[in-house]
Amino acid sequence: MYHFETSGIRWRRILALLAVAFAARAVVTVAIAPPMEGWDEYQHVAYLVHLDEHDGEAPRLGTANVSPRLLEKVVAFPVPLGAREQLIGAGGVGHAAFWRGEARYREGHPPVRLYQAQHASFYYRLALPLFRAAGGIDDLRTSVAVLRLANALLGFVALALVVLWIARWFPNDRLGVAIAAAVALNPLFLVNVCRVANDALAIALVTAGICGTLAAIERGGLWRVALAGVFLGAATFAKTLAAPAIPWAVVALACAPGRTFRWRAGTASLAAGLAAVVLAPFVLDSLTHYGTLTPMQEAVANERAGAGLGAWWGAIVSIDWWQHLRTVWTDGGLWASGWSGILPRERFRVVIGIAVGLGLVGLVARAVRQRRLDPAASVGLGLAAWTSAAMAYHMIQTRLAWGVVATGAHYAAFALPWWQVSWLGGARALAARWQAPVVGAVAVIFTIVEVRGLGRSAVEYSGTERLGAAFERLERLHPAWLGSEAVALGVAIWAVALVGLAFVAVTGKGLRYRCSGTSR
Repeated sequence: MYHFETSGIRWRRILALLAVAFAARAVVTVAIAPPMEGWDEYQHVAYLVHLDEHDGEAPRLGTANVSPRLLEKVVAFPVPLGAREQLIGAGGVGHAAFWRGEARYREGHPPVRLYQAQHASFYYRLALPLFRAAGGIDDLRTSVAVLRLANALLGFVALALVVLWIARWFPNDRLGVAIAAAVALNPLFLVNVCRVANDALAIALVTAGICGTLAAIERGGLWRVALAGVFLGAATFAKTLAAPAIPWAVVALACAPGRTFRWRAGTASLAAGLAAVVLAPFVLDSLTHYGTLTPMQEAVANERAGAGLGAWWGAIVSIDWWQHLRTVWTDGGLWASGWSGILPRERFRVVIGIAVGLGLVGLVARAVRQRRLDPAASVGLGLAAWTSAAMAYHMIQTRLAWGVVATGAHYAAFALPWWQVSWLGGARALAARWQAPVVGAVAVIFTIVEVRGLGRSAVEYSGTERLGAAFERLERLHPAWLGSEAVALGVAIWAVALVGLAFVAVTGKGLRYRCSGTSR
C-alpha cells in the first residue's frame, strides 16, 4: 500500500489558517450566546460552585442541589428554553421577558436538583482554579466566557489531531485541504465545545486516544498502546460519552492487519486493561452508591424504579430508531443554537442529508472497485457504529425514565470529525477535478448555516430584530472585552482565514506532498 508523508511546511500553514478561523468563530459564538445558553451550562457551573463552596467535596447525585446563591446570579440572565422549566421557580424568564425587565429572583423557591452530579469530578477540579481566577460566581459574565474559550482551545486540539491524520490519508493536496476545512468548520462541533461543560476535555482526550491507537497499529510500540489506553480511560472519566472509543480501540488493535496474533492479543489486552484501571475508582464508586456502572441519572432512576425486561422491551419497540440515528449522523450534526433550540432551516438540513448519503454511496463504490475500505472510512464508520450503540443505550434509558428520547446529536461530538472524514472521502469516487470543489461546497454550506444561525440567535437572544440594537443588548451579558468590536473583529478574521483556505485549496500554492512505498 502507499504510505504518504506530509510536508511540515504545508500542514503548518493549513493548521494555522484553521486555528485562526476556529478562534475567530469561537470568539463570535461566545460573544453572542448569553451565559447559560449552552446545553446544561448552568448545571456544569453549579458543579464548580459546589466544589468551591464545599471545600472540594464532589456533589452526590440525588442529594446535591444547585447553590441558591448561584441561582440568584443565573436568573439575572435570560433563561434558554431548555432550562426554563427548571429555573422558573427561582424567577427565570425567557429572552423577551428578560428585556422587558421581568427577571426577578424569588426567595423561598423549591430546591433545584444538581443532576450533573452524575459526572466524575475530573474536569471540574481542573477547571475550578480558572473559574475562581476569572471571578467565579461573583462575575459570571467573565468566568463563563473564559471557561468557554478555554474549552474551545481543547476542542481545537482535538481537531488538529484529526487533521494530522487527514494529511496522512489523503494524497490529493486539494482534496485533503478541502476535507480538513470542512471538518474544522463543522458548526455543531464548535457550539458543543464553546460552553462550560466537561465535553471538551473528554473530546480532546478521546481523540488523543484514537490517534494513539492508529499510530500503534501503523508504527507499533507498546508505549503508544499504553498511552492510548490511558487517554481513552481518562476521556471516559471526564465524560462517559467517550466510552464507545474503548471497544473500538480494542477491536481495531485485535484486528490490526500485518500483525501477529500475539501482538494483536497483547496490545488489545493492554489498552483495555489500562483504560479499566483508570476507570476503576469511578465505576466502583457508582456500583457502591447507585448499583449501576455509571451514575447516569436516567440509569439510576430506572434502577431505583425497578425497570424490568418488559419495560425495556416496551421502550425499545416504541423508539423510531431510523429517525433518531439518521438525524444524529446527518442533519442533526449540522448546527444548533444550544438550549434555546434554534435549528438550521429545513433546506440546509435536507442538503446535508443528501450530501452524507451521496458520500456513503461514493465510499461503497470505491470499496467495491478496490475490494477494500479506505483506512479513513474504516475508522470513521467503526467509531460511528460503536457510538450509535452507546447512544441507543442512552435513548432507551431516557425513554424509560422520562417517556421521551432525550439524546442529542452533540453526544456523538467526539466521533463526528472522524465520521465526516469518512463520508467526505467518498468524493474520491468522483473524477479528480471535481473532488475538492464538491467537498469545498460542503464547507461553504457549513459556513452559511453557521453565519445565518448566529444572526438568528442574536435576534432571539436580544429580543429585537434591529441588529445594531441587538448587539448593544448582548454586550450587557458579556465582559467588556467581548463586545460588538470583538464580534466585528472576529467576523473579519474569520473571513480572511476562509479566503486563505480557499486560495490554498484552489491554487495548491505552497503545498507539498511526498509519496513513498509501493502499491499492493
